[in-house]
Amino acid sequence: MQTTGIRRLVDSLGRIVLPREIRRSLFIREGDHLEIFTGDKCVILKKVDTRKNVSDIVRDLLDYIDDDGRLSGNTALGKHVKELVAEIEKALDSVEDA
Repeated sequence: MQTTGIRRLVDSLGRIVLPREIRRSLFIREGDHLEIFTGDKCVILKKVDTRKNVSDIVRDLLDYIDDDGRLSGNTALGKHVKELVAEIEKALDSVEDA
């Protein structure tokens, strides 16, 4: 852990503002989740990756496609999504084999 030399005041609600430079360097944006750790007289914030991985997204898409390839009643869209899912799975398999 390295010091930044930056100090911030805690407001009456217990909030602090993370400096823009730190947010930019750690890719922290509004709405991101931070996990809070406490230790020997210190508080550590860690950015939490809440994004789904590709295989979870593929499974979610497949849940919306029925056996006829329809997606929410839209046959054309369902067909394209099913083709896209097949391409994604194929690409994932080739990456995992490498």
